Amino acid sequence: MAISWMKKGVESAKAVEKADQEAALKQQQNSKMWRFWLNKGEEARVTFIDGNLTKEGVLDIMTFREHQIFMNGSWNNHFVCTQDVEPCPICEGSPGTQGDTPSLVGVLTIIDHRTVKSNDGTKTYKDQQRLFVAKRDTIKLLQNIAVKRGGLAGATFDIMRQGDRSASVGSNFDFIEKNDIEALRAQYTKEILEKDGKTKKTVTAFLAANYEEEIIYRSAVDLRGLGFGNQNILGGESAPMDSGPSKNYDDQL
Repeated sequence: MAISWMKKGVESAKAVEKADQEAALKQQQNSKMWRFWLNKGEEARVTFIDGNLTKEGVLDIMTFREHQIFMNGSWNNHFVCTQDVEPCPICEGSPGTQGDTPSLVGVLTIIDHRTVKSNDGTKTYKDQQRLFVAKRDTIKLLQNIAVKRGGLAGATFDIMRQGDRSASVGSNFDFIEKNDIEALRAQYTKEILEKDGKTKKTVTAFLAANYEEEIIYRSAVDLRGLGFGNQNILGGESAPMDSGPSKNYDDQL
């Protein structure tokens, strides 16, 4: 008897649950602040919102360990590694396979000054807040730049990505200028809706992201619910050396 592609009973219920989890994951990711990245040879002008130096002269940046997994046709799937809190299912891998090795990353917030259009071409966006998520060597580079510039906050750079094997957040940083934070807060604003859903108000867009809200921490239980660990991942595989422009953070360094 041929194996049916249709499911019923318990298997059908599992399929529905899996589809619900994938839909919830996609909706959650889409609602978060976009990550900054560059294509090969692309250049962008950005202004850092945060990234001051501590009194010890160290770049003040949030760091954590992160996995990037190919799922549902995209590399844009980032998962905080839970190993510092509890055993990580993604590190564990599935039976007979080696788990994915997480990367240490740091995150800052920038204003991306590029002008981009929506997919349907009906809207134009400029001066958008973006998460600037970089790996270890790029963090070291930013540290050196921050020391020279008295911190990154308020500093504007032209950033370029030289090639496929260079960091997708950019490998060359050309300093343009540094401006007063209060002046920048007044310059970059956006309209948001009040709680009534009708009234609009203008607020500054020159504020660092709430990283604990933007970077989602999923417990080991939640990650196993998504299919990670000693079971088959939901069509997932870990990131190769370079997974192309759909990667939204420093993919090489």
